[in-house]
Amino acid sequence: VDIQLMENGGKLMLIVEDDGIGMSEDKQDGIGLSNIQSRLTTIDGKVNYESGNTSGTVATIVIPL
Repeated sequence: VDIQLMENGGKLMLIVEDDGIGMSEDKQDGIGLSNIQSRLTTIDGKVNYESGNTSGTVATIVIPL
């Protein structure tokens, strides 16, 4: 797992990347991921997941400061 936390232009960015097996489209709407999205919505944050079916996943979270 590679984790990066940075501030850029008044935004806090968290990037978490792994080299696992990835997530299929039907796994991207689970309870845990919905919980992350719900919490970010309350602070005007956004999350983006990039994943292949056979490669790792990159999660990028952006929160305005």
